[in-house]
Amino acid sequence: MMLADAECKRTRDGTAYKGKRNTSISGSSCRAWSEFEYEKDLTFPEKSREAAINFCRNPNRDPRGPWCYVNELDVEYCDVPFCGRYRRGATRCLEKGRVDPRGWITFYVDIQSL
Repeated sequence: MMLADAECKRTRDGTAYKGKRNTSISGSSCRAWSEFEYEKDLTFPEKSREAAINFCRNPNRDPRGPWCYVNELDVEYCDVPFCGRYRRGATRCLEKGRVDPRGWITFYVDIQSL
């Protein structure tokens, strides 16, 4: 079953994730981002911490993926699934193969093995 794009991440770090997941891997509830105004240099896909409410996000581009504050001192990561098992890519085809009219060949990468 494919997840709706809003409820899954397309990249490993999930910086563009805009879903509504608001619990960490441990099951703790996420706190509102607006409670942590002192935390500077965070970039949200919604363009503001208020619009991100208390949803799991990756505003600091952490390579481990989306996270949230669970209390005043601690952050925890969130279990946000990938959008589908395979990611589509394309490359120029210089040999015989399945080629579209523009000369590109389509391939799929198993992102769970990355």
